Amino acid sequence: MDSSLRMGSKNTSGDKHHTERAMLHIERENAGRQLHEIEKIQVQLEKVNISSTSDHVRSGSLVTTNHGIFFISISVGSLRIGKTNYLGVAPNSPIGLLLLGKKAGDRFLFNQKEYFLLEVE
Repeated sequence: MDSSLRMGSKNTSGDKHHTERAMLHIERENAGRQLHEIEKIQVQLEKVNISSTSDHVRSGSLVTTNHGIFFISISVGSLRIGKTNYLGVAPNSPIGLLLLGKKAGDRFLFNQKEYFLLEVE
């Protein structure tokens, strides 16, 4: 076999190995970032206190409004428990910031909709 063909074959397999190692490194970095995000969410969840109630919205509150029921905890989107839908929102999310500190009877505007708080648990 011609030596230039052998060298080309070696380079191709070497390049392939280098590419695979680089891709594994990228995947490992992505997994590390995902783990870090999960750990941050876990810390947020550990701060949520559902054992006590309050008359004002805080982390751990269930807030019934004319546009749905919000669980102030982490941003997880829509949750269905039995026949009831809840919206998990973080206290530092745009709507979470508007809800914090409010009481039953309070109103606020969000996305050109008026929200009326019916109950805070």
